[in-house]
Parts: sequence; C-alpha cells; structure tokens
Amino acid sequence: MERKVHTQISRRQIIKTKLKKSCSFTTERLKNMVMDFFPVLRWLPKYHCREYIWGDVMSGVVIGIILVPQAIAYSLLAGLKPIYSLYTSFFANLIYFLLGTSRHVSVGIFSLLSLMVGQVVDRELLLCGKECYAIGVATALTFLAGVYQVLMGVFRLGFVSMYLSESVLDGFATGASLTILTAQVKYLIGIKIPRSQGHGIVLTTWINIFQNISQANLCDVITSAICIAVLVAAKELGERYKHKLKIPLPTELVGNSVH
Repeated sequence: MERKVHTQISRRQIIKTKLKKSCSFTTERLKNMVMDFFPVLRWLPKYHCREYIWGDVMSGVVIGIILVPQAIAYSLLAGLKPIYSLYTSFFANLIYFLLGTSRHVSVGIFSLLSLMVGQVVDRELLLCGKECYAIGVATALTFLAGVYQVLMGVFRLGFVSMYLSESVLDGFATGASLTILTAQVKYLIGIKIPRSQGHGIVLTTWINIFQNISQANLCDVITSAICIAVLVAAKELGERYKHKLKIPLPTELVGNSVH
C-alpha cells in the first residue's frame, strides 16, 4: 500500500514538474522560440561573408537568369500570366530564407505542379465562365493544398512515403515527364491547340498536334531544334569529359540566349 502511494505521488510530481517547465515563461525560452521559428537568426551570424559571398552571388545570378524564362514557360502550363510565376519564384525563396532549415531543398515552381494547377484552372473556368478569374482558382487551390500539407505534418503522415517502392517512383517520374513533354510540344513548334481535359489527355493532345502540324511556325521549330541539340550535346560531352572539365558547361545560359 505504501509503495502504491509513493508511486502515485512520484508520477504526480513528475507531471506537475513537466507542466511547470513547459508553461514557464522566461527570456531564454522566448529567445529559443523565436530562433526556432526563424532559423535564419541561428545560422546568419555564423555566415562567413568573405568565404561564401562570391560563390553565392554567382550562383544567384546564374539561377536567376535561368529561372526567368523557366517561370514564363511554367506559367503557360499553369494557365496563368507569366508575372505570377515570377512572384512565386521570388517570394517562395525569400520566405524559405527566413523559415527554412535545409540548404539542399529546392523551393519554387515545378513543371508537374504547374501542369496540375493548369488542369484545375481550365476545368473551373469552363464551369464558371469569364467571371471566374484564373488567379482566384489557382490561389484557392494553393491554399487548400497548403492546409492539407499542414494537417499531414500535424498527424505525422510522412512515414507513408516509406511504402512507395522505387519502381512506383520511377514509373511516376516517367509518366510525369511524358505528360510535361506532351504539354510543351505545341509551344516548341508554335501551334495553337486547346488544352485537353479528362482521361487520355496525352493521346488527345498528340492527335491534335498531328492534325495541326501544317500550322507549325518554322522559326519556332528551328529555335527549338537548336536548343535541344545544344542541351543534348552538352549533356553527353559533360558526362564523357567531366573529369577534364573544371566547371560544368553553361548549357542553360546558351539555351536561354538562343531562345
């Protein structure tokens, strides 16, 4: 009987101590909370400016040059004006600079997400007419996706990704690449065809492309062929002679300049 009372008192005391510690408010605790919410306050004072600034500036300039035409292309996939893709590319990185903790995470716009947003935007615009703005649909979709991500983080659902096999991921990546390529072909050859909806959009899009192939713009075809040839050749040469090259070939810059 005495042991049970002693055990109950000990547990009660432990719970009371933990609650008191977690609910206590001190200057040090407030400082840690702010730094946990804004990790930039932890690593920025340790940043070696003379050692890192030149490489970071050059990386930022190169990525910025590449990102501008890339954002414009992705805005076409999303069915929005190009300025919104530029906003997403800029403000997403700015927010992650303040709140992010990993230097390896890629933040910004992605081709597959842009294509998925474009499918929803086109579908909703057909239902609600001109009074329904595309940016409103995209904003609502982005907000809803963010809510889902927060809920999945709260309920610790990240473990689900462990059950996705490598074969499933490879198949998904291949299918996504084919879908994105199909959506970009009409811009590569300069023809105007409506975006396909529903099941079989890849097959329907290719049928529309071949039916309107006679309307292809010769200048767009030549420009696209040159860019693809430069990128493929540089990729093959880079892999073959990478042990002799001190820096990677700036193929993206050349492709953007030609485009």
